[in-house]
Amino acid sequence: MRAFLLRYPGVTAIRELLFTFLGPGRVWIVARVDLSDDLDGVQVKALAGGIEAGLRRESTDVYRVDVVPAGGQSQRAGGGA
Repeated sequence: MRAFLLRYPGVTAIRELLFTFLGPGRVWIVARVDLSDDLDGVQVKALAGGIEAGLRRESTDVYRVDVVPAGGQSQRAGGGA
């Protein structure tokens, strides 16, 4: 899962990757990721959908995927507007 996310265009880093086992053959994945600064809202939404579809292809046990964009460098440093 980690390798898939890091190879995905637009993802620059993984901050957190959580797996919740909901039952036999059902895994919920939450990925907090850093994204390229040049992506707009439409591109981010498409990226999240693409990641979910790709992870479901990687494993039939994936039930749900939540992609959570992490704040940019300026927000992490407390310099956001």
